[in-house]
Amino acid sequence: MADQPTHLPPSELGTKEYWETFYARTLSHLSTRNQHPSDPDTTTQKPENEDSENDSDSDSDADDDSDPGTSWFSEHNAPEKVLDFLTDDEFPLAPANTLPALTNTRWNGKVLDDQPKLLDLGTGNGSMLALLRKKGGYTGEMVGVDYSRQSVELARELQKGRGHSAYQADSDESEDEDENDPQPEPTEGERERGTQIRFEEYDILNPPPQETLDWFPQTNGGFDIVLDKGTFDAISLSEETVAEKRVCERYPPVVVGLVRRGGFLVVTSCNWTEEEVVRWFVDGTRGELSVWGRVEYPRFRFGGKEGQGVCTVCFRRS
Repeated sequence: MADQPTHLPPSELGTKEYWETFYARTLSHLSTRNQHPSDPDTTTQKPENEDSENDSDSDSDADDDSDPGTSWFSEHNAPEKVLDFLTDDEFPLAPANTLPALTNTRWNGKVLDDQPKLLDLGTGNGSMLALLRKKGGYTGEMVGVDYSRQSVELARELQKGRGHSAYQADSDESEDEDENDPQPEPTEGERERGTQIRFEEYDILNPPPQETLDWFPQTNGGFDIVLDKGTFDAISLSEETVAEKRVCERYPPVVVGLVRRGGFLVVTSCNWTEEEVVRWFVDGTRGELSVWGRVEYPRFRFGGKEGQGVCTVCFRRS
């Protein structure tokens, strides 16, 4: 087995305290804005101690690009590129390849049990799942987890208020429906679930037994698609150790247990090169994961070497 890549130096971005503080502040801004939507004083506040490139007014503090877990990738258009990758006809679980079998079933915006089940690790404000639901056409169950309780509360609030750009870009489907085309009355279960994305507090490196998690698809053997956009990056910046090893070494073998056999893990990183990501997740799972595909990003040359600012690798579990 090849040697693992050199560890990254620890940073506050690898601490739970940093993320709890950030999301608590963001929740406070969101609450203030919702309570006083017309007060001009609430539309000019900026998060304290944020770099100027991440500063934004409180109208966008809680939204996609203001979240460090998302903004790191935005300049490379990573969320949209991952969306394009997962909705391309070549991806086996893209809606174009799974929905045609249901031509006799009207989904009408309801969750479909036999569609791919998605898990977003370190979901942050939940923007990636909102993008896949609204723009990507994924209709199966979606769960976003984060070890930050404040993150989970923020993601729930943004979903309730349809606060993400993915929701804002299009009007509700119900507004476009033909009044002469009556829709069937939803069942009680459909009312409870609808297209709601579930957000739960969960520490992947200190998890409770899977059988105690009512959101884990036991009968499915795991999730069909597991997403990691910057979560491994953040864990790689943690100085925490277990048995004299950095916790990032524990991450790949734990993550693979959340993916069903034959399912996919999609890892997006701005701290590691594509080759390093492959080594972490293929060698780190003793070959249980293999590279299925990758997202193409613009490449650059510097000092005679070629590279890219972000990478996305799609693995498949054997």
